[in-house]
Amino acid sequence: MAELWTRISSLTYANRVKWDIELSWILATKMFSGVRVNIGLAGNDSDDIVFDPGAPNYLMVDYVAHRLASNGLRIQLGIGGDGPPKDGDWVNYNSSVTWNSVKRPPLGPADALVIAVTDIKSEVIRRVVEIFQSYGLDPYHYVIIEFGNELAIGGAGAPESGSSFYTNFGLSFTTHKGLWDAPADIGSPPAVTNGATALQYLTKEAGYVVFPVRLQCIAPIFAANRLVPQSGSVSETTSYWRSVSGENWIDLLRAKCDLIWGLNCYYDTFDQNTGGVHPQLYVWPTLGPMEYADIALNGFDGEGARGDDGLCIKKKIANLRAPVEVSTGVFKDFIGGSPIVLTEAGVHYRYMGMTDDQTNESVGDRDAAYFVNYQVVGQATLAYLDALRELDVPWVTHYTVADPISSYAGSTAWRERFGIMQGNISDASKPALQSDAVYSGAIPWAHRSGLGTTDRTVSLSDQGTYWNKEFVTGVDENVPL
Repeated sequence: MAELWTRISSLTYANRVKWDIELSWILATKMFSGVRVNIGLAGNDSDDIVFDPGAPNYLMVDYVAHRLASNGLRIQLGIGGDGPPKDGDWVNYNSSVTWNSVKRPPLGPADALVIAVTDIKSEVIRRVVEIFQSYGLDPYHYVIIEFGNELAIGGAGAPESGSSFYTNFGLSFTTHKGLWDAPADIGSPPAVTNGATALQYLTKEAGYVVFPVRLQCIAPIFAANRLVPQSGSVSETTSYWRSVSGENWIDLLRAKCDLIWGLNCYYDTFDQNTGGVHPQLYVWPTLGPMEYADIALNGFDGEGARGDDGLCIKKKIANLRAPVEVSTGVFKDFIGGSPIVLTEAGVHYRYMGMTDDQTNESVGDRDAAYFVNYQVVGQATLAYLDALRELDVPWVTHYTVADPISSYAGSTAWRERFGIMQGNISDASKPALQSDAVYSGAIPWAHRSGLGTTDRTVSLSDQGTYWNKEFVTGVDENVPL
């Protein structure tokens, strides 16, 4: 069975109050082999890693690396994707011009900006390697570098909808979803100070980044929902294998490290995509945990890679491994025998049909047919991870310990509720977390890992430690007796 990893909050100054809580839960469960964490390059606080390009702050990277290494946990270190803050002193590397998006930074005159960024990333890699070596751990096994997460348009590593990047580069967030944008996609290139395309910048970074020893590198990570084209999107596997300006980022990285391919795995049985065949036409809500896990892997028709459900995980992996048509009738196998790691896998109550408002993908009035129950979502998450770990992959990464948001106000906050804990956790009351929220989805994890918890209905009055007592829960869930 594949190893189980999990993900913690990125290494920005704003998240410093969360890491100890997340790591305490990880260490208490004794279920995880490694942790995925991003260095938070785009952080814009004065204490963030690259706020001052002349004096990078490596303290947060060092701290978390020491915590993981000292406990024998492997690390997936995310360094690629975002650029630095697009203001402050960084504009000095871009002819004093602020660019369109931190997700598409410019190269800078004579590559000045990308060189400055990769110098810092190279130093991060060097420091983390040395920290793990200081504990007698082999960095090839323990330090995995992540290079480029969901860079395709529509993914987490691309500019958000409405960004001026799309206007200035002649692209569309809607019609170009799934596109790994390259110079060839731009009809009339804008000023170079506006930014660079995804593959253009990735290729430059791949050339400049330095690995102190040969390591394993996950590059890139695909947003799984774009591996199969839907209406208004293109296929990731067709668009991203291209060379840029005569260079091939894949070959540049392969010369320095051993490549692993990453796939973020989510399955929404009630998705709102159009075109093709979708499971919501065949599945009646709401789903039980085991039923959800089976459908997520094998599709609504149960046929997996051979079936008609292009969104199921087995189909997505098969599509990622398939040779790519690089020209008419000419196919190339880019991946070969390289492993595929499932770099994110999470379950949201929306995916299980716990809503009666499909248009807005929110909870609605939660009538008798639909309800939000994080304990059942937690059971489904474990069942889903168990099923994924039976696949031919080295490890599967659970998403996530804490939600990536700190505020639960606003109409879209519901989208980010994947965590064991809410994103506003703070170590101010550690370990009791008496003023913070832990979802009842933590209860199945506690049962699995042999930790004590409450068997009865969890209410807001429950206070206590999350590893041996009771749970503080949110207000929008029903927990069965």
